[in-house]
Amino acid sequence: MKKILIAVFAALVTAAWVLPVMAADVKIGGELRERGIWVDNEKQTDGAQARDVKYIEQRLRLNVDAELESNVKVFVSLQDSRNWGDEGSTATTGNDAQAVDLSQAYVVFSNILDQPLSIKVGRQVLAYGEHRLIGSFEWSNNARRFDAIKLSYNHEVFNVDLWTAKVDEGGTTTTTSTTGFGQKDLDFNGIYATVKAIPMNTLDLYYFQDRDGATTVKRDVRTMGARLNGGAINIDWTAEYAKQGGRSSMSSTEVETKQDSNAYAIKAGYTIPQAVNLRIGAEYDKATGDKAGTTDKNEAFRNLYPTNHPLYGFTDDITWSDMKAWSINVGIKPMDNLKVAAEYWKYKADEVASGQSDDLGKEINVKANYNITKNTSLEVAYAIRDAGNAGDSGFPKDYAGRAIPKNEDATFAYLMLDVKF
Repeated sequence: MKKILIAVFAALVTAAWVLPVMAADVKIGGELRERGIWVDNEKQTDGAQARDVKYIEQRLRLNVDAELESNVKVFVSLQDSRNWGDEGSTATTGNDAQAVDLSQAYVVFSNILDQPLSIKVGRQVLAYGEHRLIGSFEWSNNARRFDAIKLSYNHEVFNVDLWTAKVDEGGTTTTTSTTGFGQKDLDFNGIYATVKAIPMNTLDLYYFQDRDGATTVKRDVRTMGARLNGGAINIDWTAEYAKQGGRSSMSSTEVETKQDSNAYAIKAGYTIPQAVNLRIGAEYDKATGDKAGTTDKNEAFRNLYPTNHPLYGFTDDITWSDMKAWSINVGIKPMDNLKVAAEYWKYKADEVASGQSDDLGKEINVKANYNITKNTSLEVAYAIRDAGNAGDSGFPKDYAGRAIPKNEDATFAYLMLDVKF
């Protein structure tokens, strides 16, 4: 398999020489990202495993963007994602680590019927708003992509995207479920509209269907919501609300459970340009959890396919589900190529069992971004995470996915170099 993937890399490079004959415009580019990760809680153990994690991860992308005709474009991106040392020396006999994959591959047909209408077919990015529900998850060394067909209408007053995505192919036969969840696939369908005609604001409206008939616990969850984003006189604000309905079913019992959940996020900030572009902000986020003892409905909000990092801090153990979180934050831009920001977060669970603490602790973090050149950036961050009194109940988790004991701190840091070419 590895030899095949390497051959694909070679074919992609060769295409850079062949496609100019066929295409009006061909662009070759990519990205190389190196990131060192440190997670430290050495005084604590998880069985025999110490809470001390240090490693370096690397991501390489090679892209070809070809305009075949004025209204037809093809984009292909191959990605190699690995941790240093996973493959060992390239001279090691029998080493066949498989880190190369297809990140994106799609064709776009634009200006359909001489209208601002386009259709994109293939593996692609789906990302909207602040990525709270649908995000590319670029923080991950692999990122998130969808195999989808997307129809887009882009007008000066509003934009609309309509798509259907196949997240997992579970087979072509239908289920035997009497609740009618259909084929054994995981599909994600949606419509996302942005209204741009509101003074000082944009308004996003969306509706999603997340339908899974492939697993034991089947679901057909519908999410509808709105997001207002704007600013005036050095003040910026964002408010988002989402409501979920639908159903889920255990195939063994055919007992159907209704989905009844919601979530919202509110944040605002004030910037003082004269004071090194100092921005002072605050945020409050909430998502419902499932109440203990209820069996006829599920009230835990489903976070779908988000980019949680860095929406609720840097340690990534808090998601937009069964949570209450508030933050105060500051940021400065002392130079055009330097940004520094710091946050304080406090977390609670929305629903807990009787006698259980809802305290999910707090986090303090600081991050700096420095643009070395136009295409080269350096980013460093450091976070201290206190698990709170609820740590022993199984959450929160540290960056490596292990539960942090209650009332104990964990530290998380990274240094990342990103080069685009």
